[in-house]
Amino acid sequence: AEVEVAVLALDVTAPATIAAALAEIDRQAGGVDLLVNNAGIGLGGFFEDVSDAELREIFATNFFAAAAMTRAVLPGMRARRWGRIINVSSINGRVAVPGLSAYNATKFALEGLSAALRLELKPFNIFVSIVAPGTYKTDIFTRNRRVAARAGAADSPYAAASARYREVIERHLAESRADPRDVARLIARIAAADRPGLRYQVGTDARTMAALEKLLPAALLEALLERAFAPALDALRPRQG
Repeated sequence: AEVEVAVLALDVTAPATIAAALAEIDRQAGGVDLLVNNAGIGLGGFFEDVSDAELREIFATNFFAAAAMTRAVLPGMRARRWGRIINVSSINGRVAVPGLSAYNATKFALEGLSAALRLELKPFNIFVSIVAPGTYKTDIFTRNRRVAARAGAADSPYAAASARYREVIERHLAESRADPRDVARLIARIAAADRPGLRYQVGTDARTMAALEKLLPAALLEALLERAFAPALDALRPRQG
């Protein structure tokens, strides 16, 4: 079936455009009943190579923009006593990996906010849900790919590790057969549910990692992650002479 969609310009990091877009939505549709916070950017690089400016930029999009959009729609949802807020996180908001520390931090923050908001807003019949995808071949790995400016620089103590890390990621992407449309289908199901849950994983790798994080002792999970990223982490260890 065909669906007519109106598209509005919106920069989620600019409060003025948020206000203008929501005012237009109020005029055309009478308010927002469903908010999907899907805007996000990645940032590769070991933490010491990530600048303050880069860290603030990724938090501005991945966390503070979602917070601002949520705050903007809540008065209308509360007044109508109905709403659905779906925050697109990542399995890396539950299981942190090396080489993506800044990205991990934004998603852990988003998940913490989402879990607290769910408890605060259920009395108003507003349900907050988290969608945590695994690895999908989207623009975040291609034209929107971002790497810390110092990552791989000759003066970085992580230069060799960063190069090997990219090889690990490229191999993982090449092996992935996951369809990004699965994420959209899951979001649609959550939006239509009477009482949606808090956390949803999508993708075989996401479901596997969530299960391992829940079932395994922390030390064993850490060992598995070290093994998975061994090509990069081994480059940081001192050479035996």
